[in-house]
Amino acid sequence: IRNSHYAFRNTTTSWITTWGQYPSHRKVIAYDSASGYGAGYNDFGDEGSCYYHGSHTAGTLCGNDDIMGSPSDRDGLGLNSRIYFCDGAGSLTGNSIYTYPNLNDLFILPYNGNAAGSVKLMSNSWGGGDPGVYDSRSANVDQFMWDHKDFLGFFSNGNDGPASGSVPSPATAKNCVSVGGCQNAGNYQSIYYSSSRGPTQDGRLKPTVLTPGQTVYSAYGGSDNNYWSMDGTSMSAPSAQGTAALVRQYFSDGWYPGGAANPIDSMAPSAALVKAMLVNSADPSISGYTNEPNHNIGWGRIDLDSVLYFSGDTKKLAVVDELFGLSTGQYVEYTYAVNSNSVPFRVALVWTDYPATAGVGIKLINDLHLTVADPGSNQYKGNVYASGQSVTGGAFDTLNVEECVRINSPTPGEWTIRIDGFNCPYGPQPFAVVVTGDLAAS
Repeated sequence: IRNSHYAFRNTTTSWITTWGQYPSHRKVIAYDSASGYGAGYNDFGDEGSCYYHGSHTAGTLCGNDDIMGSPSDRDGLGLNSRIYFCDGAGSLTGNSIYTYPNLNDLFILPYNGNAAGSVKLMSNSWGGGDPGVYDSRSANVDQFMWDHKDFLGFFSNGNDGPASGSVPSPATAKNCVSVGGCQNAGNYQSIYYSSSRGPTQDGRLKPTVLTPGQTVYSAYGGSDNNYWSMDGTSMSAPSAQGTAALVRQYFSDGWYPGGAANPIDSMAPSAALVKAMLVNSADPSISGYTNEPNHNIGWGRIDLDSVLYFSGDTKKLAVVDELFGLSTGQYVEYTYAVNSNSVPFRVALVWTDYPATAGVGIKLINDLHLTVADPGSNQYKGNVYASGQSVTGGAFDTLNVEECVRINSPTPGEWTIRIDGFNCPYGPQPFAVVVTGDLAAS
């Protein structure tokens, strides 16, 4: 980060000038090395050789220049949040990234945090492992998230274009949010052409979701007060993580379930619940692609307004954050009354899975199954879609940790959601469920 940039300064005349912990800082609570070697491998501050990448991505997350008295309209999504920054820019060779060999050693830095708090969301605008491969870094991501189930990592999906299976690691991990790119502003329903596409080597759905990755304006690291446009899924990952910060705030401020902030209802959501909220929100209406999950757009473009409930909305929200979970052979059912067919009925099941071994083969370890039954006893399995919505029949998904059912015009009456612990060798397996629709008050 260019710490003297107006978006990140502590005051008009003061800014961070070296590595360290800064828990009382307005914006940057820590400036740490992503490799642990500091100046030996990573350069302090933003660099032209890395295209001022850090300032731009950090600005999308949390940039806010109001303190300078002449605020721009380029603030980040979480404009009042703060950042624990891990600088990976290489000083040995330009435009290189150096991190700890074991990413658990990187993630624990912001997770442990400092007096300012513990970080639960981390944006990573980097990658580069073999396309589609679940390698040791992918396994590191899943290991850390399994061990810290309130931590959600975001990774850029890559910029290798429409070739099938072009997603690099660590975005090939199961539990992270792999973020592809759409275009921006009035072209938001078009894909960013260079956004890498799935599947992973074992057939899992990637990307997870889309956010703007083209013509994204944010802080320019070459000066103190300018902003510029950049393209790439590096720009998409921080905007996805910024929306996740708003989801966390929604729950921590107690907006759920009543639709108005109530401290009594404050809750700390699991990573699975935050991810399920993003998946449930996703709009698959991307030009040129079918309105159902696929390896070009994932579940679609994040649209928080379609999942967050506020008082007076016709669309309601119901969530389950099951922290203990299911063992093999166990199941649980939830019932919801749907008032009308005027609002689509959406169910998203997400779980943080046990890490797999790097290499070839199926990577899903603990397999949950989602089944939704309508008032007429028609059954819909998770991820079985046609013509933009769920259909009966098909087979249970045995690859992904995200399973969804969507009915565009649901039959009014009682709907039943069943979660089965089909095969959980490392169970019990926690999970989260997010339901939206014209739901009757419970």
